[in-house]
Amino acid sequence: MGRNNQLRTLFRAFIKWKKETRDYEQYLLLQQLDRTNIMIQDLMAHVNKLEGIHTNLLQENEELRQAALDGIEIAKAVQDLTREREQLSQDLQERASTIKRLIEDNNTLAFRLTVAQKEAE
Repeated sequence: MGRNNQLRTLFRAFIKWKKETRDYEQYLLLQQLDRTNIMIQDLMAHVNKLEGIHTNLLQENEELRQAALDGIEIAKAVQDLTREREQLSQDLQERASTIKRLIEDNNTLAFRLTVAQKEAE
C-alpha cells in the first residue's frame, strides 16, 4: 500500500509537471502570438503609410505628365510662331525691296517727266 501511495504520488506529480509544462508552452505560444499580432499591426500601418505615399506620387506623376504635355504643346506653338515670324520677315523684305524699286521707278519717271516738260516748252 505504501508503494501504491508512492506510485500514485509520483504519477500525480508527473501529471502536474506535464500540465505545468503544457501550460507554460501555451503561455509562450500566446506571447509569441501577441508579438506576431503587434508586428502585423505595425506592418499594416506601414503598408497604409506606403499606400498614402503611393497615392501622392501618382497624383504628382499625373501633374508632371500633364505639365510635360502642356510644355510640348507650348513648344509646338512656339515653333509655329517662329515659322510664321520668319515668313513675315521674308514678306517684309520682299515688300521693302518692292517699295525701293517703286521709289526708284517713281524718281526715274519724275525725272523723265521733268525732262519731257522742259523739252515740251
